[in-house]
Amino acid sequence: MAEEKSNKAEGETKGEAAALPPFTVPEKISEEENSTMTSPETKTQNSSPSTVSLSLCLFLSFTRSHDLFAEMCRRSLFKDISDQPQPEKNSAEKVATASADRDLALARVQTEKKASLIKAWEDKQKAKLQNRAQKKISTIGTWENSKRASIEAELKKMEEAFENKKAQCAEKMKNRMASVHKAAEEKRAIVEAKKMENILKAEETAAKFRATGAVPKKSLGCFGAS
Repeated sequence: MAEEKSNKAEGETKGEAAALPPFTVPEKISEEENSTMTSPETKTQNSSPSTVSLSLCLFLSFTRSHDLFAEMCRRSLFKDISDQPQPEKNSAEKVATASADRDLALARVQTEKKASLIKAWEDKQKAKLQNRAQKKISTIGTWENSKRASIEAELKKMEEAFENKKAQCAEKMKNRMASVHKAAEEKRAIVEAKKMENILKAEETAAKFRATGAVPKKSLGCFGAS
């Protein structure tokens, strides 16, 4: 847009330069040249034909030089005008530019404000979610500790019950062993008593045999068998 405005201003400047009237240079002509540029009628009256031709040639060459000089001056003027700095923007364009800049600044401020609000909302939501998750994690930790304590208490209770049962079983086994030992002792006592009774009977029988002088047959048979 700025480039188009610059091109437009440059075109207007060139148009104004083209509309200027052609540059004229005051002519200072000597009396001799003035006499040579007199009208043809006067020359024909005062001069010969050769003098008239020479005067015409001089007049034409001077006119051509004057045209070349005027063209050079015009070109120099156009160059000076084109080299001049571009005119400043008018007040309407300045106002429009200032309004556009102000609108851009306001839009930038609004965008930054929205971004700030969105960032604050995001941080708030993250903090809320973090706190909520932390509470749930804390609740889970409390539940885990409670369950572990309950299981440990149950295990300890089972161990105590097992120890009690083990002690009871051990006591029962000891009682059974004691009863077995007692039965064995009783049986031993019975055997010993029977033995002593038989020994007494054998002694009495031997005394009878000694008294009669008879020999016991069964005993001999036993001795022979053994």
